[in-house]
Amino acid sequence: MAANFLNRALTLYQKKRYRQTINLLEPQIVHHRDDEQYYLLLALACFRVAEYHNADSYLRRSLQLDPNNISALQLSSLILLYEGRGEEALSKWLAVLDINPSNRSARRALALARAAQGPLDTTFYLLHKRQLNTLIPTIGKTIHIRRLVYLLITLSIALLCSGGVLLGIVLINRINGFTTRNGIEELRAAQRETELTQQSGSYRIRYSDSEITTLLRVIERNFLDSRDNLVCRDINHLLHSNAHRTIKSKMRLLSDHLHTPTYVDFRDNFDWQSVAQAPWLYHGCHILWQGRVSNIVNQENSISFDMLVDYQQETVLSGIVLVEVPFEIALSEGIAVEVLGLLHSDEEIEQIAALSMRVLVP
Repeated sequence: MAANFLNRALTLYQKKRYRQTINLLEPQIVHHRDDEQYYLLLALACFRVAEYHNADSYLRRSLQLDPNNISALQLSSLILLYEGRGEEALSKWLAVLDINPSNRSARRALALARAAQGPLDTTFYLLHKRQLNTLIPTIGKTIHIRRLVYLLITLSIALLCSGGVLLGIVLINRINGFTTRNGIEELRAAQRETELTQQSGSYRIRYSDSEITTLLRVIERNFLDSRDNLVCRDINHLLHSNAHRTIKSKMRLLSDHLHTPTYVDFRDNFDWQSVAQAPWLYHGCHILWQGRVSNIVNQENSISFDMLVDYQQETVLSGIVLVEVPFEIALSEGIAVEVLGLLHSDEEIEQIAALSMRVLVP
């Protein structure tokens, strides 16, 4: 029964009936908790319909069950790249090559990354989407007999359990689909606009209508997932593009609803190297950087200093940036610190407005 069920889902997937594949697989999740192929197939179907957050969740489980699953690593790298987490995507491709040095998909991905003219972010993914989509892994047509026996045992046990577990999972998935927060209306209004681009003018980036539609969907997903640093970066993508002025206006309104992070809830950091490649893309984003203090200037209500970024171990110096500190803190020349702050940048990395700081213990 389990093999027939999974083969039926696989047949739907191979016929490109991705939504039906998801609808068939998701309600059975309680019966396949320990089957990495089940989670991989579900992740592939979600990826195909642009449900990247769900795809990522299922991939995490697949990789928990089999950390060396090459197909799961490959798909995970594409999701990371789509989210603008290029360095993490590279690490996944390198992990694939560690497992199988002759893997062609990983080698092609790395060659494409090396040829990139800018950062490995969402824009890179959109511009190379056709090439990158050829790297989406395939999945086998048969279910191994050992897995079949295991799945039959799991199913038998699960049928003895209360149906409330399955119902709870389905309800949670449905509730998550209706998640909202202040500012979502501006974003959805932008998605309803009929004019998405404007052709006249000079822009850092030029998008097609379909690329802007895709980017707005990514922004919505990250906004609802409270990944505001990624939202800020992608808003900058649109503000510096040929997106229509009404879209840009709504993006500026959305910016007012982005959360100011703390040490407790900060996520999606950008390192110096990423920011230095395109500083204008990260204006208004938050960073968490370490380094050493230099050239302290004490003023009446604030302190400023030059931060030697990544020099806390006194080995590598990535760059120097001015830090403005609007609160009292005891600093001395040369000490190692960590700064959580708001980034100001355009053509260059200009300064950081510190939100929190801590002195690093030697």
